[in-house]
Amino acid sequence: MNGKMEIKKKIELGIKHIFNKLIFSGSEPNVIDSPQKIFSGNLKILILRQDRIGDLIISSSIIRILKNILPNAKIDIVLSRKNYQAYLCIANNVNEIFIYTKKLIESFKLIFKLKKNSYDLVIDFFDNASTTSSLFLKLIKPKFSLGFDKENRNIYSHIVPLLDKTKNHIIDRISMILLPFGINPKEEKLDPFYPINEIKLADAKKEFDKNPEKILVAVNLAGSDRSKYIGKDNLLKLISMSQEKFQNVKLILFYTVDYLKDVEDLSKEIEVIKAPIFSDFDSYSNYLAACDIIITPDTSAVHLASAFKKPCIALYKGLRDTSDLPWFPYNTKYKALETNGDKISDIPAIEIFDALELFIKSSELNKSGDSF
Repeated sequence: MNGKMEIKKKIELGIKHIFNKLIFSGSEPNVIDSPQKIFSGNLKILILRQDRIGDLIISSSIIRILKNILPNAKIDIVLSRKNYQAYLCIANNVNEIFIYTKKLIESFKLIFKLKKNSYDLVIDFFDNASTTSSLFLKLIKPKFSLGFDKENRNIYSHIVPLLDKTKNHIIDRISMILLPFGINPKEEKLDPFYPINEIKLADAKKEFDKNPEKILVAVNLAGSDRSKYIGKDNLLKLISMSQEKFQNVKLILFYTVDYLKDVEDLSKEIEVIKAPIFSDFDSYSNYLAACDIIITPDTSAVHLASAFKKPCIALYKGLRDTSDLPWFPYNTKYKALETNGDKISDIPAIEIFDALELFIKSSELNKSGDSF
């Protein structure tokens, strides 16, 4: 049985290798390593960003800059079903949004539609070689294509340098895509953006009973899977220590329906304050914006903390498995806590509490007029 599995795996890898070789093939691209006005005017541009919510949020400032320097250009974008939830962060700077699904028939219908649009330029925002993006470029056949100097570099007509992933933040890396538009990214404001909805923000403040004397701490319970869950024991200890130490601090739990039972069980042991279970990303974002400090193992909340300029305690796991710089908050006060274990819950509650205490003291000093 194992022999058959190994043969099947080898065949699959062989097919994938041949497929990638065909897709990634092409002529040597033009390398743009300094600000040059290669692309300008009334262009029809398509951006490929069909990945996760966080990827879209970190791209928001770069798309805004593109729109500002090309006000008469038609800028369209391809998103995934997942990151379309955060489309408001780029809505004012794009003309049309297309949704990519992994369903074969729908994918080819989308590619056919995009090809008919006859784009002057397709920009691939992925800093890793993407088979999907490569296939899009091969089949859409734009006049020009722009990407990063990586494994599939030959599918582009123009490339920009890919900065060292071990030393440069993801936002700084993808900002290099601005070079062929005559823009020096080092001179630009690259902070992530997400728009505030004043009505939803007011609703959140009212629900949380926000006032100048209280510090609201959003505790985002989990990331994309159970391994990124802070853990019930950690939550119990964190809430207990906070209630014992601080009179002016309210910890508010943000969670999805997957963690409803955990929160209900927790509430039997200690008093908890719960955010609603949100049906849309925009409500979730505005309720986070109502808080003063954000604790999160989820990177989409990390990027929202950067957009809202909220102090952030970001929780990470498995950093030993990669040499790439983690997706830390950007231009925002933060503390990163990490574990070499397999679960976020391996980070002791006392470490989270100590980081929170430092932020709370900083907030109190700031309110008194002193600097951090």
